[in-house]
Amino acid sequence: MEILMRTDGSDWKRIGESKFESEYILQQLLYETPEVIPVASWGAANLQPKVFVREAGLPGSGNTDLIGVDEQGGISIIECKLARNPEVRRKVVGQLLEYAAYLWQMTYESFDDVCCRAEKWNGLHLADLMAKNVRESEEWSEEQFRAGVEANLKQGTFTLIIAVDLLNDELKRIIEYLDSRGSGAPTVAVLQMRQFQEGDTQLLVPQVFGASPAVSRRESSPRTPLDEGRFLELCGDQFPEARLLYSKAKALSQERQSSGAADSLHWSSTSYSYRISWPGNQRGTGIFIGWYNSSVSLGMAILDAAPEAGTRYWELVKPIPTFSGRIANYKEPFAQLQGMTEKEMDQFIDAIRQLSIDLASSRAVDDDES
Repeated sequence: MEILMRTDGSDWKRIGESKFESEYILQQLLYETPEVIPVASWGAANLQPKVFVREAGLPGSGNTDLIGVDEQGGISIIECKLARNPEVRRKVVGQLLEYAAYLWQMTYESFDDVCCRAEKWNGLHLADLMAKNVRESEEWSEEQFRAGVEANLKQGTFTLIIAVDLLNDELKRIIEYLDSRGSGAPTVAVLQMRQFQEGDTQLLVPQVFGASPAVSRRESSPRTPLDEGRFLELCGDQFPEARLLYSKAKALSQERQSSGAADSLHWSSTSYSYRISWPGNQRGTGIFIGWYNSSVSLGMAILDAAPEAGTRYWELVKPIPTFSGRIANYKEPFAQLQGMTEKEMDQFIDAIRQLSIDLASSRAVDDDES
């Protein structure tokens, strides 16, 4: 590749290619300036990593060069290799797959611990760093972020990227083969980073080769608010528990509305929330959030908003195996619904019904006192 440059109509000058002195320098470039990664070439639905973790230790698998996380919980694993390194052919693909296999089915807490140990964030955690890096104009929810990370870890949905200074024919052939296998094969892409320099002018030419990373995750994570039809479509046959819980939540909201209660379902771009409103809290409090990937978040705000009713609600929820043990550990506990029985779902719905009744009763008391 030749790069030509001129200024103010002067003669064209060839700019010489400037080789990376080491793989560490390539790694450092991506770590410090993730905006150079051309995610737009993978489709508008893909997101730029906002937090990078360098040299994360994975026992038995070594250290990853980079792990990137975006604001929706998407996870990228990046390995940097220079063309002169013989590992840039077959071995680097095996390294990436080994890292992915280690992270697969890891819990959010374990993943957070891996990131914290690598970066030494002085008491901060992954969600804290993400909150700092998300622009004020962007809609971001820690609950949705954690659920996104947890779901991608559970499903092994990662973006695997080999960052090189120059793509060789052998690696290109491997990537083309993996790409040809369709959805049944792991998705691995190559990010070629070539740099050129003339005096103080530095040019960087990033190019992507291979399949669009994590496109299945991005297609299932729309930017516009969901509705019932789209939600059920995204659940498909893969997440029957998510479909079932939604149908029960919808039926409960209709039942309670017919009794004069202010229960309702609200939609976001990735989930729905079950909300209950009462005097003094007209906006409503989210009792739980359901995602189409079969994740659920339990809103703890009810304890502050209506302590007596909230305490009774949590006493009913705690014995349900899906949520048992989680409620005491997190401000907004998360759980996966896979394997949750219909009987357990009915217990959960009964707890929400009782909460709604208790809040309606408290409203009646307030009305009598006034």
